[in-house]
Amino acid sequence: MEASQIIGICRFAFLGRGDWIGMRGADAHDAPRLKEQAEWLFDPDRMARRLFTLERICLASVAAQTDPDFRFLVVTSARLPQVWRDRLSQLCAGLPQAELILSDSPDLAGVLRPILMRSARQTGRAALQFRLDDDDAVGPGFVADLRRIGTATAALPEHAISFPRGLSVMCYGDNPPSFWKTWRPLPARPWRCGWPIPASRSSRTTISTCRARCWPSPSLGPRAIS
Repeated sequence: MEASQIIGICRFAFLGRGDWIGMRGADAHDAPRLKEQAEWLFDPDRMARRLFTLERICLASVAAQTDPDFRFLVVTSARLPQVWRDRLSQLCAGLPQAELILSDSPDLAGVLRPILMRSARQTGRAALQFRLDDDDAVGPGFVADLRRIGTATAALPEHAISFPRGLSVMCYGDNPPSFWKTWRPLPARPWRCGWPIPASRSSRTTISTCRARCWPSPSLGPRAIS
């Protein structure tokens, strides 16, 4: 049996149901709802800002990893306008770990499920996943630390691994950036950026798992390992 693959996931301009609060409802697949969402999602000003943060923050941190042995899935909608699709493809092509996935499906978990199941069949273990948004970043030792801790905890039941210390940065208008250190251990208020989970079920994803539901187990102690 091989070691689990480490797979990062970034949902970028994905049109459909996911873990974003605006597209969690039962109407997330409805045509009128998708049309309304597409107008907002693919707005040129918004797309320019999101591609900027993806390149300068998210992908820059992924490229800086000291352990290069991982996959990074960038999942977007096949309805993404061609001009933005070309730019996204260009950004992903510059990163060996990046895999751009264009999907017609409005179900993000359904898009990821066969990829994760294929990984589990190849290694005999469920993948060790983490997820980032386009404006998230992780330190250069993140993957190396994740591999070390994931190996040490591989025999545990389903659990999450928390890296609770972080740095939040905010910019509004012409005001100078503000930043502060954060400490958000699971399960009380999980730190979203880079939140990884080694799923015992090979098809379960970080997208379909609500972070707020990782609570302590009376028999096992906290499932979140900080």
